[in-house]
Amino acid sequence: MHKILKILITSSMFYNFTAGMIGPIYAIFAQKIGGDIFVASSAIAVYTLVIGVLILLFGRIEDRLDKKKVFIVGRAINVVGIAGYLFVSTPMDLFLVQGILGVAIAMMNPTFEALYSRGLRKGHEAFEWSVWEGSINIMLSVAAITGGFVAAVFGFQALFLLMTAMAVMGFVSATFIMEENIWSQMRRIVSRKKAVHV
Repeated sequence: MHKILKILITSSMFYNFTAGMIGPIYAIFAQKIGGDIFVASSAIAVYTLVIGVLILLFGRIEDRLDKKKVFIVGRAINVVGIAGYLFVSTPMDLFLVQGILGVAIAMMNPTFEALYSRGLRKGHEAFEWSVWEGSINIMLSVAAITGGFVAAVFGFQALFLLMTAMAVMGFVSATFIMEENIWSQMRRIVSRKKAVHV
């Protein structure tokens, strides 16, 4: 399997673990901030509408941009959106957060699929897509249990802190998609310093 696929899968696993923790208990959180089932469904409607409208726009633009950089920016916006849950106290706050997350997904998904498709080995396409699908669904299963447990025992704020940490990990892992990422640059700087001291 190509290195780029491993990076994309790893980053995607962090993202889906993050999203999977809140998904099953989303309506409960909406009620805690003064909303109801309609508010919860409306927030999801905002999220999907933003994705649906913007993904068409981003899909056209991203063909002319560096897809790896766009993907990383999308992951960064996702971190902002997830961290936003920590400050949600009204339904309108929730709608805003869902809008930000919608922008992130609309930006990330076309580039993810383009990059993943480009990295597939000829004759192994079905298997390499199944690796992604399988890992994501296993991660969502674990996330559902984890999210319910953390929210029940420690509360939603603790859950959102954990989600933010996972989103940051998804962003950090995404940076490895660049041949010249910050981590390789840091290693090179350290190596030069060692060489100087020797």
